[in-house]
Amino acid sequence: MVSMQDIADAAGVSKATVSLVLNGKSGKRVSETVRKKVEDTARGMGYRINDLARSLRTGRTNLISILMTDISDDFFGRMASHLQEEAMKHGFTAVISNTGESAVEFSAIVSVITAKKVDGMIAVPPQGSGAELETVLEHKIPIVQIDRHIEGLDAPYVETDNYDITCMALKELLSCGRRKIIMISPDIDVNAISERERAFRDTLSAEGNYRENLVRKTGLDDRKEVKTILADLMDQDTEAIFFASKRTFTLAMENLPDCWRAKDITFLCFGEARSYKALLGDRLWYIEQPLEAIARKAFSLLLSKMKGEDTDMESVIRSSLSRQSIN
Repeated sequence: MVSMQDIADAAGVSKATVSLVLNGKSGKRVSETVRKKVEDTARGMGYRINDLARSLRTGRTNLISILMTDISDDFFGRMASHLQEEAMKHGFTAVISNTGESAVEFSAIVSVITAKKVDGMIAVPPQGSGAELETVLEHKIPIVQIDRHIEGLDAPYVETDNYDITCMALKELLSCGRRKIIMISPDIDVNAISERERAFRDTLSAEGNYRENLVRKTGLDDRKEVKTILADLMDQDTEAIFFASKRTFTLAMENLPDCWRAKDITFLCFGEARSYKALLGDRLWYIEQPLEAIARKAFSLLLSKMKGEDTDMESVIRSSLSRQSIN
């Protein structure tokens, strides 16, 4: 049986330090680095830390809730993975939930989370989830929002530069002679999508090219509607299509008519889309969001909130454009 003295010898610290860490009483007396070293050493030697007993003593569960809107989507799936890695680095267990862009599903999950008394939450809030997030804050559970945010919610958020990067990408298209650009956007009322639509409107208006019918809305998973839009565009002299979300782009690619494959149209996707290079070749452009940087920043903010520290409310992480030359 592994003793505290065994762990102390292996970690190179005192038995008293091991006792403080394993009993959840280290507080500020033990640095984060030493605490993690002791816990990792203990687990590596097969010592089972009684998390339930420790949580009763400290009021902490070492559980972090991560709420994604669509875990099957490449962006949210990879984001959840990066956040889980950050949680593990800091000695937390991440509980990942999928809300499916549904406020009802989000509410049901939040009810369970608040009952479990998690130490913190990182969430992509779906449309209409403001009241549920306010409830989480009332339970003294810190929140960090990512990808989008609820206006007026007292919780910091980390997002990409939706407006600026969209403007830059569209200006690049215009400079390459692509003047007739259509936008296909998911019909959801969240600020990330709204900012991309605003950038589209402002950029094309500055060139005198904007008209209301250039923005086509579609349901998140409405294959029929996407097919209708693509069929309608076939009869027009469209030179580029901007997809406001990776999910909408993927749906379009899955339903792209064969006759479109030979058309000289540039496809711009907001989201990493390199896997479609074989299908589209040099016609594919995409905006890549720095997922690891977003995850690190979000978890750093959450740790600060859990310690009761003041944080910046808004953090913007810059995205990048992957583009090909247009001959």
